[in-house]
Amino acid sequence: MAETINQFEDRILAEERKEEFMIAKQSYMRKGMPGPQAYHKAREEFPPLLAEVDSEEDDFEITANCPIIDSIMWAVERLEKKKVTIQDAPSSYAWTLYKNAKGNTVNTAELIRLSIVKLTPTGKQLDDAARMQDDGTDTLELIERIQNAT
Repeated sequence: MAETINQFEDRILAEERKEEFMIAKQSYMRKGMPGPQAYHKAREEFPPLLAEVDSEEDDFEITANCPIIDSIMWAVERLEKKKVTIQDAPSSYAWTLYKNAKGNTVNTAELIRLSIVKLTPTGKQLDDAARMQDDGTDTLELIERIQNAT
């Protein structure tokens, strides 16, 4: 059964890919494609990352609270390993990503792309880091002011 629009939007929101989807859609619209057509064209670029787990794994619950980037990296790091079990996974999200990507080149490429996106700082993060970096001038000015005040 095909994924409905609501299901698609819920899924990319859960996968934290909504912003990427909107950028892709806007890119098509800038090229002159009408909104609904751009939406469907961009939607083709965002296949599901989450897969259904096998029925024998349904009883297993992973209770660890694991950051998303750690789950993504865990899955990427284990793609080449021969024996990986659900008990090794730090979270159900990590296991799902791994299970979905293993043996599927399209999903593997998407998982690697997702890991790059999550690891690459945004422009705002870089700007904030640059602003927070102390080159010593503020400290020197403060020392000078204190010395002049005494």
